[in-house]
Amino acid sequence: MINAAGPSPLSSSSTPAETGAADLAAALAEQERLRRDLHHQVTNSLQIIASLVALQARDSASAAVRRLHDVIQAQIQTLTLVQRWQYLGEADACVDLAGMLGELCTALEAGLVSARHERVTVACTAAALPLAPGLAIPVGFLITELALLAGQLAPPGRLHLAVAAAPAAAGISLTVHTGAFAGRDALAGSDTATVRIIRAMAQQLGGELQHDAVAGCYAIGFAGAAG
Repeated sequence: MINAAGPSPLSSSSTPAETGAADLAAALAEQERLRRDLHHQVTNSLQIIASLVALQARDSASAAVRRLHDVIQAQIQTLTLVQRWQYLGEADACVDLAGMLGELCTALEAGLVSARHERVTVACTAAALPLAPGLAIPVGFLITELALLAGQLAPPGRLHLAVAAAPAAAGISLTVHTGAFAGRDALAGSDTATVRIIRAMAQQLGGELQHDAVAGCYAIGFAGAAG
């Protein structure tokens, strides 16, 4: 007699190992789907916040308020960008430092344009280095806040910055050059929000931010390589 209910589990051709592999593959696929959905939700939320900030800035008659909104926009933009690079590097448990810095510098080049600085260039020279995912946000915000500081210090006209990342004895050396950083150390004796964020990000990286008055730069070395 033919069993209409189909083959019994005992007659299945799948071995326990094959069944376990199939279950694992299904679980990994579901995990990836959830991770992708979470990434999209975070990105969409940040975009909504950025849009709300832009609307507030447009309706404000105060130049100081508009400048504050510009800073917040730059911070949201950096957070969105870094979060995407963390997502892209999750499979390899590292972030592509050169790729992230290149995109960040391009974004800052557009975001720093203002009535005070109508021409802005942000050059980027970065070695192909893997960055530990947990350090991606401190790196991104350190560069962003130093760029914002340069915009505050630089005289009207063309604004040029150069960002570099290279291997170093400590692991990674990160440098931001601009003429606005020549001479006096702008961080010394200052307690503005920008300066506090710069110090906090340097502390999270575990390195000491150095100022070179002659070269006009801030540099930090830190053990940031993944793997």
